[in-house]
Amino acid sequence: MCIVQLSDMQGEHITRSERAALAQVERLHPDLIVLTGSYLHLDHILNPQSRQETHWMLSQLEAPFGSYAVSSPVDDPETNAVLFAALDIALLDDRIERITFPGGDLYLAGVNNPGYARDRAILAELVQGYPAGCLSTPAVPYSRPGQRCPRLGY
Repeated sequence: MCIVQLSDMQGEHITRSERAALAQVERLHPDLIVLTGSYLHLDHILNPQSRQETHWMLSQLEAPFGSYAVSSPVDDPETNAVLFAALDIALLDDRIERITFPGGDLYLAGVNNPGYARDRAILAELVQGYPAGCLSTPAVPYSRPGQRCPRLGY
């Protein structure tokens, strides 16, 4: 299974860099896409053109097992409503989602991100809904490229 995570898009305008990122995602043929916040640059949150272009960019993302998004501290509900309008992207606000794929189930937990202390409490509550022994990853606020995950055997 190929999972693509996109984070901190910081959308302003579609440039060569954004088009290259979309092309790279397409080349990977992801089974699942996870978007982890900061969709618009802070200076462009209310800019209609930036919203429209970021919405277009998000609309280009396709994966057979779905696309899922969580909010960061700078992503407000009104902006997310505009960015994700009519898109097949599930916004995980304080809930878990079970994704069934050949070989098993994967559980995603999404926390509406108003603060890290609250996040930890909500995440702890959400993972109580995971079945015993399910596939899960450690909850960390960030990961580094190439970071290994011993619990998953890699």
